[in-house]
Amino acid sequence: MTRTIALWSALLVVANLSAQQNEQLTIHFASASALISAEDRAALQALCKRPDAASIKAIELVGHTDVRGDVAFNEDLSARRAQAVAGAILATCLSAVPISIHEAGENAPLNEGTTPGDHAQNRRVEVHLELDARDVRGTAFVQRHPRVKPLMPEAETRHESFQVDPSLPIEFVASDGVRVRIAAGAIVDLRGNNVNGPVDISYRSFNDPWSIIASGIPMHVGDRDNADHMESLGMYEVYASQKGSPLSLREGEVISLTKPTSEERTAGYLDWVLDETTGEWREQIKAQETPALQVVGTGDDVSSSARFRYVQAIRRLPMLPDSTLFLDRLASTSYCHTEPCGSAAKPYVYEDGRYVSPYMDKAIPAIEVIAEKGVYRGQRVTGFRIKLRNEPSHTEWRAFPTSRIWAYNGPLNKRRFAERYARRHFYQDIALEVSADGQSGILRLKDRGTWLELPLDLTFHQGSNTDAKAFRDELIAYKARSEAKRTRFDRRLNEKLGTAKKDVARGKERAWNDARRVMNDTELAMTGSEFDVYAMSSAFAQAQNTSFADASPAGQVALNFSMRGFGIYNCDQILKREAIEPQQIAVLDSTGNYFPWVTAYGVLEGRRTVITYWGDGTGSARNMRLSTDMSSLLFVGIDGNLLLVDQPGSLLRPGKVTLKGVPQQPPQSPAELGALASKE
Repeated sequence: MTRTIALWSALLVVANLSAQQNEQLTIHFASASALISAEDRAALQALCKRPDAASIKAIELVGHTDVRGDVAFNEDLSARRAQAVAGAILATCLSAVPISIHEAGENAPLNEGTTPGDHAQNRRVEVHLELDARDVRGTAFVQRHPRVKPLMPEAETRHESFQVDPSLPIEFVASDGVRVRIAAGAIVDLRGNNVNGPVDISYRSFNDPWSIIASGIPMHVGDRDNADHMESLGMYEVYASQKGSPLSLREGEVISLTKPTSEERTAGYLDWVLDETTGEWREQIKAQETPALQVVGTGDDVSSSARFRYVQAIRRLPMLPDSTLFLDRLASTSYCHTEPCGSAAKPYVYEDGRYVSPYMDKAIPAIEVIAEKGVYRGQRVTGFRIKLRNEPSHTEWRAFPTSRIWAYNGPLNKRRFAERYARRHFYQDIALEVSADGQSGILRLKDRGTWLELPLDLTFHQGSNTDAKAFRDELIAYKARSEAKRTRFDRRLNEKLGTAKKDVARGKERAWNDARRVMNDTELAMTGSEFDVYAMSSAFAQAQNTSFADASPAGQVALNFSMRGFGIYNCDQILKREAIEPQQIAVLDSTGNYFPWVTAYGVLEGRRTVITYWGDGTGSARNMRLSTDMSSLLFVGIDGNLLLVDQPGSLLRPGKVTLKGVPQQPPQSPAELGALASKE
């Protein structure tokens, strides 16, 4: 029997598994057991550390047993072993990779012998990795900063890869909405020579304190005893490579980053780069401003007037609407459903005595997971309902009854499920993916830009033939409505964008005709497009320019940053906070013993910064300057174990303070990191 968990997406995203090659990993089991050992679980987690992890396009699991025991029992045991491995893989960065499961039972032993060692070799699950051969040959070499060691490797922000032609102007938009530009010919090898052929760009941004903590990137300037801490407006990591060899940026060139945001850059924000030799932040030397284009001819004052008049008229034109299509908005961390939204520190806010969504805009959905108590269809499962606060945003969900109880099929028990997904949580998007046989699925929920995945057992909706047919009809209706919503959104967006472009074109033509009244002879000889390039490249225009092609969503502005080379860049100001005088802090674990911590990371409410502390490995007493607005404090022990103190700012008082924390397992995926952050 074969069970396929290759999921079709409600959003109709189809994976292309052509041009593949295979690799194999083997997981072994104890007799009559489907439990994965810690060593083998670590081996599965290590798949995410492969430089070619992004090229894993599909996974096939084949469960086996030894020849002892009943045939039916062995077939079931081999299935449970394969399912256990599938569950372990779904908890890693490979959660979105399609998995197929096969139960071989006792039919394909590796060893025909009868000794205990022979049987041990046969008790296994074979993990077959299907790799895209094109990706393997040209896999982006994920270059890392030599002085940064991730604190939580499995949970750190994933790299995005873009393959570019370095001989042409480079431009791409990452999933966070940041537009990256590099000039043609700006990428060179480490000797400064031109590069020919495809180049791989790896990109990451860090948009919240927890992603910074997971990455291990420092957020302080100075030494431990006299450290100032940074408050970030944007932190980025950009590297380039070709066939596994790192590349460089030609001297004098820059990497241009345009970030859509609701924030503003004040004079206190400086440009910093993380030194690859010392591991310390140093202020980035600013590039020399490009001088204004000079026109050869007479009447320079008149010429400046023409440029000035044209640029002023262009700046008064309306911005083009956000051109991001439906599926791209769903994939982006900058959108809540289809609306642009900023980051939120928690999945809820407390207002007027109740918990509500952190996004109060009526256009942004507020979706709740309601954990059910009791028994569903006579079996003890973790059931839950979906409650939509803004139902018109998800008309496709009307295909299912509002009273539908979904059966969670993941590793968490009811209490842990309720804590992680249900209590005080509000989500901004929802999508259902169903296996080819309709027996299992994944419910995807978007939490402040990050998609979480809840595995489902869909057999609970198909107890009879009548129920099964009704559920199939619901799925067909859901799929059709989802596609219709996507098509309708994109059509309306393109119509709106087309109208706006025509209005801008007419406005630019009027601006050119008006500027012609004060042009000199050289400018009058230019065409409209030539004058536009000339005027908008002037020093005045560069200082005042609003880019219409990169118009940010309504209510947002575009911030422009420039990296002077590949590496880790940060736009920061030195943090100003109200910190109480140093106190002696004792840190206890859940058993009441001192927690021997060596580093600690403080997260401030609503701030994009991380406060770092250094301990002596005892936990008994340490002078620390804490803040009343600190929402959480994560301690790292000598052995790397974690202890989380919730709301430490509320515990402060004069004199010695004792903090009691809750031990935490190191997060094994970005989703688990998000769950850890939500415990603040």
